Amino acid sequence: MSRGRELAKVGGTTQTISGISTFVGISTFGSDVRIHGKLDVDGDISYDEMTSVNSKVTGVSTVTDIRVDRNINVAGITSVTGVLDANGGATISTLKVEDLTDNRVVIAGTGGEIEDSGNLTFDGSTLAVTGAATVSGQVDFNGDINLGNATSDTISFVGRVDTDIVPSSDNSSDLGASGWEFKDLYLDGTANIDALIADTAKVSDLTSGRVVLAGTSGEIEDSGNLTFNGSTLAVTGAATVSTTLGVTGESTLASATVSDLTDNRVVIAGTSGSLEDDTNFTFDGDQLSVKAEIAGFTHLQTPFSSSKINISVTVATKTAAHRYESSGSSSGYFLNGIESPVITLTPGNTYKFFQGDSSNTGHPIKFYLEADKTTEYSTGVSVIGTAGSGGACTEIVVGDETPPVLFYMCTAHGYMGNAAVMNSNVVNSNYAAILRGGLNVSGAETVLSSATISDLTNTRIPYSGASGALGDSANLTFDGTTVTATGLSINGDATFTGASYNAVWDKSDNALEFADNAVAKFGTGGDLSIYHDGSHSNVQSDGTGDLQLLGADVCIKSSTNGHMLAKFNVGGASKLYYNNSTTIETTSGGGKVTGNLQVTGNLQIDGSTTTVSSTTMTVADKNVVLATGAANDAAADGGGITLTSGDGNKTWNWVDSTDSWTSSEHIDLASGKGYKLNNTTVLSGTTLGSSIVTSSLTALGTINTGVWNGTAVTNDYIATITAPDKVSLSALNIDGGTDIGAALADADLLIVDDGAGGTNRKMAASRLPTYLFGKVTGDVLIAANGAATIQANSVALATDTTGNYVAAGAVSGNGLSGSAGAEGATFTVTSNATNANTASTIVFRDGSGDFSAGTITATLSGTATNATHVTVADNESTNENNLIPFIEDASATGNVGLESDGDFSYNPSTGTVSATVFSGAFTGNVTGNADSATVSTNVTVSANNTANETVYPLFVDGATGTQGCETDTGLSYNPSTNVLTAGTFNGGLTGTASNAALLDSLDSSQFVRADTADTITATLTARAITPQADSTYDLGTNSVRWANVYADDVRTGDLHLSNEHRGGNAIDGSWGHYQIQEGEDDLFIMNKRSGKKFRFVLEQV
Repeated sequence: MSRGRELAKVGGTTQTISGISTFVGISTFGSDVRIHGKLDVDGDISYDEMTSVNSKVTGVSTVTDIRVDRNINVAGITSVTGVLDANGGATISTLKVEDLTDNRVVIAGTGGEIEDSGNLTFDGSTLAVTGAATVSGQVDFNGDINLGNATSDTISFVGRVDTDIVPSSDNSSDLGASGWEFKDLYLDGTANIDALIADTAKVSDLTSGRVVLAGTSGEIEDSGNLTFNGSTLAVTGAATVSTTLGVTGESTLASATVSDLTDNRVVIAGTSGSLEDDTNFTFDGDQLSVKAEIAGFTHLQTPFSSSKINISVTVATKTAAHRYESSGSSSGYFLNGIESPVITLTPGNTYKFFQGDSSNTGHPIKFYLEADKTTEYSTGVSVIGTAGSGGACTEIVVGDETPPVLFYMCTAHGYMGNAAVMNSNVVNSNYAAILRGGLNVSGAETVLSSATISDLTNTRIPYSGASGALGDSANLTFDGTTVTATGLSINGDATFTGASYNAVWDKSDNALEFADNAVAKFGTGGDLSIYHDGSHSNVQSDGTGDLQLLGADVCIKSSTNGHMLAKFNVGGASKLYYNNSTTIETTSGGGKVTGNLQVTGNLQIDGSTTTVSSTTMTVADKNVVLATGAANDAAADGGGITLTSGDGNKTWNWVDSTDSWTSSEHIDLASGKGYKLNNTTVLSGTTLGSSIVTSSLTALGTINTGVWNGTAVTNDYIATITAPDKVSLSALNIDGGTDIGAALADADLLIVDDGAGGTNRKMAASRLPTYLFGKVTGDVLIAANGAATIQANSVALATDTTGNYVAAGAVSGNGLSGSAGAEGATFTVTSNATNANTASTIVFRDGSGDFSAGTITATLSGTATNATHVTVADNESTNENNLIPFIEDASATGNVGLESDGDFSYNPSTGTVSATVFSGAFTGNVTGNADSATVSTNVTVSANNTANETVYPLFVDGATGTQGCETDTGLSYNPSTNVLTAGTFNGGLTGTASNAALLDSLDSSQFVRADTADTITATLTARAITPQADSTYDLGTNSVRWANVYADDVRTGDLHLSNEHRGGNAIDGSWGHYQIQEGEDDLFIMNKRSGKKFRFVLEQV
């Protein structure tokens, strides 16, 4: 044994070993071992604790806990199963942490530990963040950046972009999408667009009938090799279609291979018309297998085995497993003891459904194309006997012509059976079949006489999609005569052949080349034409509207020397050049001409103001015309000449209202000059012309001398006018005269034109009555003195007159007579009225108000105070409540009134008298409520120990004496179950409370009552707690909630999640409110605060 082994056996004693010691085998030291030199261990070493200044481990070391106060250098791999605490820092070239997940970003946990999260990953090239990410300050992203992973994601920019926005590669990304377009685009610079889709566009150098394409520099151009005449797309040269080709109409394919379809699966049309398949719908060359529901079927069970040709049928009540449990009859068929299965029938076999069992009575089976029995299927079907009788059966011979799906149903009742599916490798084209899986047809070639794919659109040309799926697009259509393509790409040269001239798309030259006289036309009627006629290049507009050349800035230069001819700038001047120098240009205020402007024709200025700034304006024309085109004087009103002056403008204007020229200033004629009218002087500096013969002067002033008709004018020259016809009647003006001031008298005089002959004479006012009263005729005459007389027979009866004139009259009617005499007589009416019972007389009441009569037929109202007899009819059977009349007071005799009360009635059919209160002794049976039966001291009680009904115990108001009997619907008893039910029980309970736990330990203050302030403190152990009504009561409230709910399985409707009550979460402090809802195939979550909706991405396992 070595020295080391000996030392190892010594426990608790300090030993020192100098030199080299070799330990062979296992050495156990009972105390600490200190090694001052170097310890080389070739094998494994295990120790509970080791303190070392410099240790080098070259092999594998397993350490439970290691503490390093200085440095640790690990050249290889170190596996740490516990916690590695490096207070001084650690430099590790490679570190592996077992509980980290590949591709997840490592972060510091709450206690500083290294951890990761599935919400933050990096796969070597992409950093993925699931959820929200908030970055404060400037962020620099280097490399590719993806924002959002679904089209439903929304990206919002609050800040503004101060750099260029450039796509990662040319012509690879869109700005907006179909149906998702930006609103407005604002650009100050140039828009470089490879392709532009606009409502309308005109390009002057395109030729009618040619297809427009992009040129070498992105310009829009065309070529004679690619034309479209409205119905035919013509390509001259080779044509390569590198994108999707859609074909509208029927297509025959010799063979077709779709790479993403699986062998033996049935091919179906997908949601977008794509060909796809499904593992649940297969065909192996012999058998078509459907492992999913067929359209219109629910609750399908495992197909019923068709190996048994004879099938025994019975009828019984449907269970919940029946496919049509809630529809049609409550009974269903059971085939060989299985409730209404989906059965599989194989062509070539005959199946007999035996219905000899008596339960089949009235339920014969037949086959139908629909579950609701709209169309009966009878081919190969025979009915033998009567269902429910011995030997009765329904037989069906199944062949390849049998529809793929039938329904076996009762002829008399609905939905008793289920579906019958054909197990055939032949698809019967005479019947439509809707399959939810795919259709997989194996074979080198499949020929279809016709095929319909429901999600393809009429007139669109189908094409093969990325996975071989057939799709279509509105960009490629064929209407039977014309192929219409949007975005047609031709890879190569293309020649478009015309009747006389051709156009060629030259790929190498990137040009659409038109031969001379080959025209590019644009517009519905060829409104715009561009062509070269051999000598000249022509842009010709023959349609409506303007010929527009659109561009940001447009320049026209000479192709000879490059000199500028014209330039049109957006927001700036438009210029015309002479010898490369500007001569005419537009300005913000109008136009500008550099140099002289010579107008050889007429100069027309249509503006509102023309300003001439030259010092001297010389006009060679002898006549200056103003207001050209004025329709009349009113239109020329205000026309004239205005001389502007700081002291006020000087004007010479035409004024239509005065029909004259007006001047704002004096008109000063040179000496010796005068005013002329029609070349005759009418006024000079000293003389009024002799042609002035009339005047409207209101005053002449003082006429010192003068001659009037050859006679000198004197002061008394104007005297009384005696000559006739010198003053016309219209010239007389009496409006300003003095009123007569009194009534018109006979002596007053009036002017009269005698006989209307023009001779005016005077007339006294006394003549007026004679003339006026003589014109009065009719029933009244007026004398000259004014007396009026009413003529005989001119006033009708009842007319108010001052006399007593009365005309004769007559009276009609039974019992009345009367007549009138002459003028002044009294008109008398005589009546035969009497109070006696006399025929043909008028009845009137005597002094007591009475009268006698025989029979009175009428509807009477009021009170008949003296009736002594009434007629009474017998009524012993009518089932009706009749009111019982009674007299109005306690008197038994005399004239008293009859009365009735709606609460006091009698029913002849039942012999029942009804009243609200009865008083006095009763014999016989009494029904109803007796509020105060004062003489009833005993009641008969019958035993009821078994009736399963709710009855209500009677109780009284007091303990003794006469009391009213009462009940309370809150206090009930069931004789069958011996259950007494009440809202609250007060007092001690004995016996067993089968549905209450620990009731004997609770006092009344701990019971839950209607008062929400009551509380109960208890630990409740129950098997089930069920609310009284579905979806009516809550467990807890929005403000008062239970702390935790422990359950192995929680079944609920929509799940609401909200931490608003807590004040937010522990991560960022915000609170949320989400609702999880279930769909048929998906699980959804809705943010109830923002309204956003999400779908859970679930992975089937």
